[in-house]
Amino acid sequence: MDILTRLRRFFNLAGLGGSVIALMGPIVRLLETYIRNIWPSLPPLALDIFSIIAVYIGLIRVIFSYKREREALEKKIEERLRDYTVPHHFASLPVAKTPFADATRDLVNYVARQHEGGFLPIYTDMEITIITKVLSDTAPSELHIPEAPRGYSWLWFHFNIKSSWTIKPNSIGSEVSFDPQKYFVDEVIVMSYPTYLALYDFTRPRRIIFYPIPSRVFEEEPLKQALASGRYLSLKFQVTKWSTDKQLSDPVKLEIQPRVFRNRNQKERAIVETFQSIDQRPALLEQACDGIYEIHKVIKKEISDNVYIYPHEEGTSWRYQGEYNLILPAKVIRVRDGKLLWDQQWFELVFERVSTVKKIVFCKTDDSRLEFRQDRYPILFCFPRLQDPTKVKVTLTNDKWEIEDSSGKFWYQGDSVLFYWHDTLISEELLSAQSSK
Repeated sequence: MDILTRLRRFFNLAGLGGSVIALMGPIVRLLETYIRNIWPSLPPLALDIFSIIAVYIGLIRVIFSYKREREALEKKIEERLRDYTVPHHFASLPVAKTPFADATRDLVNYVARQHEGGFLPIYTDMEITIITKVLSDTAPSELHIPEAPRGYSWLWFHFNIKSSWTIKPNSIGSEVSFDPQKYFVDEVIVMSYPTYLALYDFTRPRRIIFYPIPSRVFEEEPLKQALASGRYLSLKFQVTKWSTDKQLSDPVKLEIQPRVFRNRNQKERAIVETFQSIDQRPALLEQACDGIYEIHKVIKKEISDNVYIYPHEEGTSWRYQGEYNLILPAKVIRVRDGKLLWDQQWFELVFERVSTVKKIVFCKTDDSRLEFRQDRYPILFCFPRLQDPTKVKVTLTNDKWEIEDSSGKFWYQGDSVLFYWHDTLISEELLSAQSSK
């Protein structure tokens, strides 16, 4: 109603002011004979000049009145819209106060902070191949399976993980060149699953974490002590510089230095250096010392100049290749009562960085007594699967699972894929354990 009032006011004021003045010109021309009879001494051109001036002044008055009234009208509309915008506190409905809503907001803020201004470029076109093998005797030379404590029997699995991905750095500020180590990882850590949960607030995209020890195994004190002496992971990375499909540099190996813990004090110092402010939480620090097994630190060093990318080199990127050798206790039995403590028939692949995925392959060695079946289908706990499932293709061919994603959508930190298999190895392990009593 107020808007209509304003419009009426506009026509009233603008019309009475400018329009009447503008109409004076034609009116004077119509009454010219009567005016000259009343005023015979009036110069011949006076009425013509008056008519023209009246028309121009009237039109100018109309134009300015229109502009002024339009601005006033727009201001009034803006004020009225602002008055009718729902205030923020009215938007705080009960659903917005739930823990899930809080967690969603925290995740969005976390991802936004990590990627603001291209601070942390995404992994693109990631390809991953995972090969699993049952370890019936010894682990690879660089790894070490601890001896099973008395009263326990276990069987270990080996996972060889090969991955490749591309990073294209963004030009930020006045930086002269880009270092491929800057956008990589800082450390790779091996810990138990309960410790991973306890230290979850310390996770970040430049930190890769493996947790091969499940909680049910970790609860047994003799196993806890034995597992602390294992060597679970070896890894290597290399990077090359590319322009479209042309390789511009030789592969450069990135230096990885494992932290050696000769005693508890050295381990505690390494953990405090890795997890900032954890020393202010003594109970958590104690748990970390018990459950962290390895810390592999990426050493930043001078590399070949032709691997750096300069801001003017548009279309240039790095291709990284990584390889992990990981072992874990997949079958664990307590011999005295034949109790099954752990029977792992799945492997979880977790994403630490925002990525786009090309292909993921999960397979086994020819001599592995594992069976891949359609009734043990891989499960994707990730956003692209929910967003566009038709673009994510999962197939079982030639004893290997293949996941191909043509959606081009992002996979975020915490997204994961669970690969399942079937085996009867636990029965054999139990028979073996019972016969050795």
